[in-house]
Amino acid sequence: MTTVDALIIGAGPAGTSCAATLAKRGWRVVIIDKSTFPRHKTCGGFIGPENKALLSDLGIWSKLLEQGACIVEQSIITASKGASTIMPIEGQALGVSRQLLDTLLSNCVKATGVTVYEGALVRNLYNDGEGFDVTIDHYGKNIKCSLRTRHVIDTSGNHSPQDNVSNIQLGIAALYENMPQALGRVMLHCCKDGHVGINPFENNQVNVCYVVESKHFEVKQRDPEKVLVDWVVENPHLYKVMREAKRISPWKAVLIPSRKSVTLFEKGIWRAGDAAAFIDTVIGGGISVGLLSGRLLALALTEYNQDDDRLKVYTHNYQQHFSGQRRLASLVGNLVHHPWAAETIIRLLDTNYRLRKAAMSYSRPVAVIKNRIRYIKGDLLEV
Repeated sequence: MTTVDALIIGAGPAGTSCAATLAKRGWRVVIIDKSTFPRHKTCGGFIGPENKALLSDLGIWSKLLEQGACIVEQSIITASKGASTIMPIEGQALGVSRQLLDTLLSNCVKATGVTVYEGALVRNLYNDGEGFDVTIDHYGKNIKCSLRTRHVIDTSGNHSPQDNVSNIQLGIAALYENMPQALGRVMLHCCKDGHVGINPFENNQVNVCYVVESKHFEVKQRDPEKVLVDWVVENPHLYKVMREAKRISPWKAVLIPSRKSVTLFEKGIWRAGDAAAFIDTVIGGGISVGLLSGRLLALALTEYNQDDDRLKVYTHNYQQHFSGQRRLASLVGNLVHHPWAAETIIRLLDTNYRLRKAAMSYSRPVAVIKNRIRYIKGDLLEV
């Protein structure tokens, strides 16, 4: 039986960020993922400027640019009734496919000594109070293996069974070409019962990833093309961007179970990224939360020896970095699927540059991560 310090379930941004940080601090880490890489994944693909330092530390940022990630200089928001505004982006943002991002992250953690099992699932997980006995079905190589680990970290994106799912949405995406207006810009087009995110990817391809309420999807006969075509007719700004566009990939879809709870530690298992909490897709913060929360969890685990102290530190830092962003995302996400509300919000933002700047800043997580946090007599003090 192999013995390791941590088993991480999920090799996306949260899992790889956590694994790389743990490995650099001397931990023995295994990551498993049900997929094999490179893989396509339904995602907006927006990497905010707050991630540059972390990805540079991992040696990823420059490689993304070398392999064609598109620099994003503007953020545009529109409403179906005609309002639009340009949101300032301070620093360098990127548009990149998850196929490229996740492959580079996976290669990065392998280079730090992390063992990565692609095409693998946990079949049995037993917690004896001092650690976990785990059986892994590595179906990608048609073998099973057992390991002993002190910590299990869930970054799979699956929510806790105890979470109350308040609403079901679908994320649906495809790649397009011949969309010159989308290059160098990330766009959010607000529509009835949904929104359309448009983001440039490598090779002059453009990712059209929209979120639709499940009830609206049913009304449109579960036809991804019909949903988008109707919204293109509804929103004049979206029409201008897509009128000459050509779809070059099949539609891919994923369920988005909207939930309000945050679960960072449950039944002895740590959580980061989407597995810990849902952040509304409307502000494009999913990749950022994954990368940064994975790093925060790793720092808490390596700085303290007791799980109680680790959880206090991780909870404090998680709230400090993401609570404001999550509140804004939830509020905006509930409003912009209503045309009258989207119109009002966008017109208000367009009247005041400082308001737009503040809103854009508030929509991003706090990205300054201290390497050490002291915990003394119930108070958390930054060092």
